[in-house]
Parts: sequence; C-alpha cells; structure tokens
Amino acid sequence: MDNLTALTLISIIYIILGLLLRFLTPGINRFYGYRTKASMANEVNWNFSQKYSGALFAIFGLVLLLIVFALEYAKINVANNIGKAGVGILILGSAVTTIILTEKAMKKNSKNK
Repeated sequence: MDNLTALTLISIIYIILGLLLRFLTPGINRFYGYRTKASMANEVNWNFSQKYSGALFAIFGLVLLLIVFALEYAKINVANNIGKAGVGILILGSAVTTIILTEKAMKKNSKNK
C-alpha cells in the first residue's frame, strides 16, 4: 500500500469515526469513544468530548483528504522516506491536536456549567 492510499483510508476512517462520535454519541464506556480521565469523569464531560472530538476528527479527515487530492493533482511523489514521514506526521499531528483541543474545550465547558 502506498502512502497516499494509506492517507486516503485513514482520512475516510477519521471522517466516519468523527461523524459517528458527533451524531451517535455512545454512553460512557471503557471500549470506544473519546476516552480520557476527564471525559469519563461525568456525563456532561463525556457527551461534550464525544461531540467536540468527533467534529474535529471529521474536519481533520476532510483536511487530510484535501491534502491527498492536492498531492495527487500536483503529482508530488510521496513514496520515499520523506513522504512516509510526512504522512506519519500528518496523521499523528491531527490526532494529538484533536486531544489537546478537546481537553482545553472540555475544561472551558465544565467551568461555564
């Protein structure tokens, strides 16, 4: 599997998971969803974090998909090690950014309640 195919699949997974979390918010559980100590502390945090992180995952999925289309259109070769590292950084960076932004928003939301 080449780098762009992998990035495309991950983008689609991000979008699907994001929409599922956003619109089919699961109850507090230990198996799936946005699960951190803060998000599992109470129902308010849980519901907020699922919807917020779900929206971010869907947005990042769309952004990653646009990057794939731009790379394909520009005929940029990402089959080398630099391309693999770039794809890894995009994926990891979007996941870490989602966590950071969700935790900050959850803290702000719980202070306003």
